[in-house]
Amino acid sequence: MKNKNIYKRAVEMWGVDAQSDVMMEECAELIFAILKMKRSGTSQQITDRYNNVCEEIADVRLMLNQMEYIYDKNMIDDYYKEKKDGVIKKLENYEKDKNNKSD
Repeated sequence: MKNKNIYKRAVEMWGVDAQSDVMMEECAELIFAILKMKRSGTSQQITDRYNNVCEEIADVRLMLNQMEYIYDKNMIDDYYKEKKDGVIKKLENYEKDKNNKSD
């Protein structure tokens, strides 16, 4: 089964409202996992927390794909490109400023 079909079927089966709620829940779980990752702990606790962050990122990614089915994927892609270009520009400006200061 193709990915796009999976996301479409999930939204059609459970509905936009339910999947939107799950999206918010998954984002909250990722936020909480990242907060816990910042705490100190035993080596095993840190490993478990790291694994949990990775798992929550996967959950959010899965839900983001469903959101792209619900919302306008082309518009999302346009905003993504715009935001990514902004990060690139900031990095270039930072590096240029850093190089000017070292001269």
